[in-house]
Amino acid sequence: MIRRPPRSTLSSSSAASDVYKRQDMDNKISEEFRELHKRQYKLKYQTAPDEAYLDELDGKRVDIFSQAMDQENNTMQSEADLMLATESYWLARAKEEQTAEILEAQLELRDLWASLGIAVDHHTQLLNNIYCNVEKAQAYVKEGNENLVDVQQRKSSSNRCRCFVALGLTVIAAAIIVPSVTAT
Repeated sequence: MIRRPPRSTLSSSSAASDVYKRQDMDNKISEEFRELHKRQYKLKYQTAPDEAYLDELDGKRVDIFSQAMDQENNTMQSEADLMLATESYWLARAKEEQTAEILEAQLELRDLWASLGIAVDHHTQLLNNIYCNVEKAQAYVKEGNENLVDVQQRKSSSNRCRCFVALGLTVIAAAIIVPSVTAT
């Protein structure tokens, strides 16, 4: 039988990667299986089991999985083998639940990062608007200062002009009033 990679990834390296991942997972399950039986053996017999016993159980674990998948051919299981298969099943179920929790956490993190990206973009726009408004305000202040200087110059020239007009009117009034006073 030829092993083909999933349709989503057509590269052969992905297929090899899947095989390695499964081997790693099988090794981890085997280690946890051995640890579980070490603890059970210690609780039951108050001594540590020897490695040969654990190796024998580990070999049975592989056999039990194949027997559980082919129930029609296996009608006579011993109680210990059934218990071993049940423990292995629950261990696999626990790993599956942990994997589901990790996937859920990864999806939640992905959503958080997407929300963070949107927030950063929004705040970038706000900062750009603030910067633009500050530049406009500086331009308005500069224009206002120039207008203020211009108004002050016009005011002082307007005051001079008023003084000259008032002086001219006084001279004209004096020219009209003095001859009329002297004539009388």
